[in-house]
Amino acid sequence: MRQLRTDFPFEDAIFNRSAEEPTPKISVVIPVYNKAAAIQTTLESVTSQKLSVPFEIVVVDDGSRDQSGEIIRDLAQTDARIRYFFQENTGVSAARNYGVKQARGEWVVFLDADDLFLPGGLQELYQATTPPAYTTDIDFACANFLTHGGKPFLPKMKAQIITNGFRAWVLRLFFPRTGTFIFRRAQALKFPFDTKLKRYEDAKFLFDYFRTRKPIATSPVPVMIYREEFCTESKARDFEQDFLCELNFFGKSFWEKLALGGLLATGIRTYGPSVREHYIDFLIWAKFHEILRVLVRMQNSVLKRIAYLSRLLDHL
Repeated sequence: MRQLRTDFPFEDAIFNRSAEEPTPKISVVIPVYNKAAAIQTTLESVTSQKLSVPFEIVVVDDGSRDQSGEIIRDLAQTDARIRYFFQENTGVSAARNYGVKQARGEWVVFLDADDLFLPGGLQELYQATTPPAYTTDIDFACANFLTHGGKPFLPKMKAQIITNGFRAWVLRLFFPRTGTFIFRRAQALKFPFDTKLKRYEDAKFLFDYFRTRKPIATSPVPVMIYREEFCTESKARDFEQDFLCELNFFGKSFWEKLALGGLLATGIRTYGPSVREHYIDFLIWAKFHEILRVLVRMQNSVLKRIAYLSRLLDHL
C-alpha cells in the first residue's frame, strides 16, 4: 500500500513555476480528499478550457490517503497552470479558504473534485461578470449546470441582474453551487468558509454574501456537470457541525427567513423530530417555504403573481 507522503513542504517545490508566466486572471480552486476515481477527469475538464484570459488551477489536497496526490502531481508536471498544495486533513472549508489565499487571480471559481466543467464553461462565467448595458461593477456571477442525464438544473433560468439573493434563491431564479459561480477574490477573502461546519458550509458562505445586497449577474448557460454518481449525501457526524444547527431567524429580512425556512425543512427531513423541536418557534417559515415552492412549480400566471408579491415584500 502506498504510504502517505508527509515530508514535502505545503506546496511541492517542483510545482513553483517561473515568474515569467502571465499572471492569471482566474483561479479555479479545487479541494481534494480521497477522490482518485474522479480527480483526473475533473482536472482535464479544466485544463481543456479555451479562455480569453490566463487562468490557474489551485488544488488543495486535504490529507488524501488514496492515489489523489500522485495523480495531481503527475498532471502538474505536464501543465504549469496546476499548482498543488498539501495539508493535513482539516476539512473542505479550510481547504477552500487556503486555496483562496494562495490564488493569484482577480477572480475565484470553486469546483468540487468530482464535478466537470463543460467546454467553454469557464469563459461563460468570466463573460457573465461583464453583463451588457450594465455599468455597476459585478463581484459575483452565477450560471446554470447540468444534472444526471444532461438536463439543465433550471430550464427557465434567465440572464439578469439579481439584487436580492435570498428572493432569487427561494424562487429558483438561480441556484449557485460550487462550479457554477465566479467570485471576485477580494470579496472571497471577506467571506471565508466556516471551518467549524462539515455540511451546508457553502449555504452559510452564500447567505453571508447575499446579505450585502450586492448585484449578482446570472447566465442561463450550463457551465458544469454535477456528477451525482460521486455524490455521497450524508449527515454531519455531529448536528452542531451542520449549518442547519445554527439557523438564526432573528432580525432577518422576509426573504432570508424564507430561505432559512427551506433549509429548516431540509433539516427536518434529514435529522427528524429533534430539528423540529429545536426550531419549534420558526416552523411557520419552513411551511411557508414549502407552499411557495409548490406554487413556483405551477403555471406562469401564478409565477407573475408571486413576482408581484415579491416586489411588495422585498423591503420587509
